[in-house]
Amino acid sequence: MKFLSNLSASIFIGWILLGCNSSPDRKDRETVVCRVQIGVNLPSTEAVLSLDNFDPEDSATFTQSTSFTLFDIFDENYLTTVYFLKSTVEPQTWSSVYYFDGNRLSLEAPTTGELSTSASLTFDPSGNLEFILPDPILSEEMILKDDDFEHQFQFEYSTVETTQYDAAFSVNNLTPLGCSIQ
Repeated sequence: MKFLSNLSASIFIGWILLGCNSSPDRKDRETVVCRVQIGVNLPSTEAVLSLDNFDPEDSATFTQSTSFTLFDIFDENYLTTVYFLKSTVEPQTWSSVYYFDGNRLSLEAPTTGELSTSASLTFDPSGNLEFILPDPILSEEMILKDDDFEHQFQFEYSTVETTQYDAAFSVNNLTPLGCSIQ
């Protein structure tokens, strides 16, 4: 992984696929899940913003963001951006919105399969990450280009490196954890 000066990272996610079903019928496609671990400090002193007003083109509607590039096995790259908005003061909760290749990702609840357009990170009074909804944060299945696999992206927040302290926004961890066929 190579870090860039603008808090971005280029992540190469590649894998060798042998003997996988290549049927064009969607129900017969294999699902590839790629995981990325994220650790950030979200400044505790930020003002609360409404998720209803969120616009990725207007920095006044979100608190912070970080971007990274994912490369698929065909060496195609996809800009992925996570936007953070402080949602409430009590409890200390932040909304996170995920964009992949210019499109807002729908997130799938693991137990119900319900879709939402944001996730929430809640911190205890000391600034430690207390819980995440949905957990895990998993994108809806999608087909990239013309390949024979459905892809999902799982965003995992490090409980040690994701904090809400009275300090500047920082990216403490941005690590690809690999891809696997499910």
